[in-house]
Amino acid sequence: MEKLTAPQQKFLDEMAKTKSRERSPYHRVANALHKKGLVAFAFPVGWFVTPKGMPYVTPGKGNTK
Repeated sequence: MEKLTAPQQKFLDEMAKTKSRERSPYHRVANALHKKGLVAFAFPVGWFVTPKGMPYVTPGKGNTK
């Protein structure tokens, strides 16, 4: 597994925990995670964690069910 930066890890954890969606397709952290295949963008929903991104979610900080 690749090491993520602190902002990338926080973004991934928050998305998994709250199910909130960043709706801007130009979000810099989201685009960096998208290049790694950890998140994807769907209009009009916004960014979401992919199955490949779920192992990167910190246990206890996100929804890992």
